[in-house]
Parts: sequence; C-alpha cells; structure tokens
Amino acid sequence: MRNLIRNRKRNLSKPGSSPGEIIISPESPKPVISRLSYNQFEWIESCIVDVEELRNLPASSIHWINLDGLGDADTLKALGEFYNIHPLALEDIVSSQIQRPKLEEYDDSLFIIARMPVFKNGKCSDYETEQLSLFLTDNVVITFQEIPNGDPFNGVRERLRRGKGKIRSRGADYLSYAILDAAIDSFFPVIDERSDEIELVEIEILERPNSSALKRVHTLKQELIMIRRSLWPLREVINSLIRDTSDRVTDETKLFLRDCYDHTSLALDLTETYRELCSDLTEMYLSNMSHKLNEVMKFLTMITTIFVPLTFIVGVYGMNFDTTSSPWNMPELRSQYGYPLVMISMLVVALGFIGYFRRKRWL
Repeated sequence: MRNLIRNRKRNLSKPGSSPGEIIISPESPKPVISRLSYNQFEWIESCIVDVEELRNLPASSIHWINLDGLGDADTLKALGEFYNIHPLALEDIVSSQIQRPKLEEYDDSLFIIARMPVFKNGKCSDYETEQLSLFLTDNVVITFQEIPNGDPFNGVRERLRRGKGKIRSRGADYLSYAILDAAIDSFFPVIDERSDEIELVEIEILERPNSSALKRVHTLKQELIMIRRSLWPLREVINSLIRDTSDRVTDETKLFLRDCYDHTSLALDLTETYRELCSDLTEMYLSNMSHKLNEVMKFLTMITTIFVPLTFIVGVYGMNFDTTSSPWNMPELRSQYGYPLVMISMLVVALGFIGYFRRKRWL
C-alpha cells in the first residue's frame, strides 16, 4: 500500500501546468470499454472498440458504460467530448494521487469520485484500493476504473442480466446507487479480515510478544487509516446525494441511498473500533514488554541480594593475614571445622534470604 501511494504521488501534475491537462501515467493499462444497455424487457452487453459506437445508443434504454484502464488520453478526451465531461473532471479521473471522494454537479450531469478495494487472486488479505469515477446523466452512467478486472460489480451485472429485483425498471440514478452500494459493501470483507488478524495478533502479544507482532499491528493500523480516509468523505458524498434538490436523483432512489449511508456509517464505526484496538494492542505490547523487563530485573536483583553477603564473607576470608603474628589474625584458619562452618553459614544466609523473598511473595 505504501508503494501504491508513492507511485501515485509521482504522477501529480507539475506546478504551473494548465487546468484540465490530462497526464497519463506510463504504467496505466490501455482502456477497455464495455457497454451494458437495458430496459424492462431486454438487455444488451457488448465491448466498445471505438467511442463513435456510442453515438447511436437508443434513448429508451439505460446505458452503463464502463472504462477499465486509463492509459489512453485520446480515448478519454473523445469520451469527454461526446458526453460533455468537463476537462477538470477528466483531470481528476486520470490524476494518480489518491483523490478525496467528492460530489460535483455540472449543468447536465453529476460527477462522483469514490474509492473501492480491488482484491488480488480473490483474497481479502491481498488487496489495494483504486479510484472509482462515476458520471450520471439522464439515461447514461459512465464509470472509470484504474485497474482492469477485479471490481466488485459482478453482482450488479448479474442482476441486470437476469432481471433480478427492480433494477431494470429503475432509472440511471438507481444504477448509480447500486454501483456505489457495491463499492461500499466491498470494504466489509476487508474490515472483517483485519478483525480476524487483530485477534490473532492479540493472542500472540499476550502469549509471546515480539517485534514482528508489533510490526503487524502497525501495518494493520495503517491499513485501517487508509480505509477510514476512503469511507469518511464518501459518507458525505452519499449524504449530499440524499439532500440533492435537483432532478438527477429521484425521491425513491434517495430512500435506498439512506441505506447506503447506513452501510458507510457502519463500516466507519467498525474501522474506528479496530483502529482503537490496534492502539490498545500497541500499549499492551509495551506493557507486556515492560512487565517482562521488570520480572527479569526483579530476579536479577534477588540474585544480587543473595550473593552480596556471600561475596562479603568470601572476601573477608580471602584476606592474607599472617596468623603467626597475632592470635587475632583470623583464628578460624587454624580451626579444624573452620571451612565447613563458613560454608554452612553462607548456606544459612542464602536460605534465609530465599525464605524472606518467599514470605514477601517475590518468588
């Protein structure tokens, strides 16, 4: 994820460049355009080779035009001219820095930027976030995706193909809601995966704290912060759509958008909760390491306390006094039981300290 952020930051527009300038990253894949048109009675799905093919789309149907890949400026400009997409909006689409989710209203369209996770190999543990740009007009919804394949919209496509629910009887605003709802719901598997990993790290920190566990906690926290940055402004976007006074979004669709708002709030609450748990795990790790250090220091202090008097006794009897010069120069050296008595006294001192520590419950 950090590499993803770095790559995006490298592709920012240069200071002083003209507004609306389209700067294509050399790493961006070539665009693939697909079209799914439908009404109550039929649906048509096709791959678009030339933008001019979109000129004769029937006005009686709803059209979902999806563009995977942003590696061709000419295609983007042609699509922008055909659907009257503002140049500043096109610049936001191709900007490779992480855009803040937002809602902008133009004369004949709504422009929405959101973020969604893209799973690699279908695994929630391996993912990255990409920008989703959405245009809503009278009967056309245009979506721009950075990464081909792996989007969370297969469920929406299947509902359109099979005519499940009421999606084929609603307008383009309802299709926009379904796309945004799928993008928001795709965060829940990621959040659940982070929750399971937090539990495993918590057990590891409690049983055997180590530096690798702390690194995992730090990585989890960074990922949750990224999810929060994606969802927090997106909730405001949904709220703005609910409060929209134009005719782009019908009152019936706004009822569904309220449910979408609730999903976003729930995902945010879970993200905040797990982010706080990561902070708690960091404090738990530091507390456990401090406790272990205190235990080690206590043990070493007790060992030192036991051996200090023993060292004193050994030091006293290690002095080289001449016993023939004076009877007071260590008379124990001439005693028959001097050595055993000294050893026994040292043992008694050591056992006395150990008994004292046990009575104090330090051992």
